[in-house]
Amino acid sequence: MALLHAERLSGLHPDLIDVVQRIAGAASFDLLVSQGWRDNLTQMKYFLAGKTRARTADASPHGWGLGVDLAPMLPGRGGKWPVDNDPSWDELGDLAVTFGQLLYVERGKVAMGNWWGGEPSFVKQAGFRDAPHVQLPDWRSLKGWDGRASPPATPLDVPGVSAADIGKGVLPVVLLFGLGAFLLKLLVRS
Repeated sequence: MALLHAERLSGLHPDLIDVVQRIAGAASFDLLVSQGWRDNLTQMKYFLAGKTRARTADASPHGWGLGVDLAPMLPGRGGKWPVDNDPSWDELGDLAVTFGQLLYVERGKVAMGNWWGGEPSFVKQAGFRDAPHVQLPDWRSLKGWDGRASPPATPLDVPGVSAADIGKGVLPVVLLFGLGAFLLKLLVRS
């Protein structure tokens, strides 16, 4: 089926891109790439919204180009993601695990960990099911694979992103943090 917004894979680890492309080729639905790279500001926005346990991009595979969020695009839903218990999420997860493990066997790699955010051990560790999330299971040992010393600080530092591409909601978070830092300085001086 089709891979929608494939440009969002720009700069991700080649193994992760390979897995996503294999999933898209085998899935019974079109596959949307929702997000790959994540900068610190966006990571904090998701943390504050309760969508992740990782406060900073450094603590997330997204911050290193080693994680991606995908969604099945089903006919008749008008571009909306399926409900949490829709079987398409399990198909996505099964394909991620299968193709991820196959890729690592082909490349002579061994990795312990989770490929998909719906795997029971991932859910137990995270405290919630993150069905869109696919990652390289050994992401912690791959930090800096592209020569970066740290994750992108702002959306403009994300590979392949221009000022016109910045998603809705980032500016209010930037302003909120700026205001918060200013107020904190005032309190410390008092």
